[in-house]
Amino acid sequence: HILPEYKALGIGSKLLDNLLQCFNGVKLLELEVVKRNTSAIEFYAKKGFEKVNEMEFVVNGVTVPCYLMEKHL
Repeated sequence: HILPEYKALGIGSKLLDNLLQCFNGVKLLELEVVKRNTSAIEFYAKKGFEKVNEMEFVVNGVTVPCYLMEKHL
């Protein structure tokens, strides 16, 4: 997560770029993102991730609807 006051400064992009460098030889990267987190969904879409499925997680009795997103590397 990036604190709101530090968004749009390229920090998320740098973190993701560094993370991707750790996955040499990996062909597919998947992540889950909460459906209501539209800014994260837009960020990942700009980075080439696509929504491929929907799921729900139950955390401490609370149902959290999410998207599964993936990017082919």
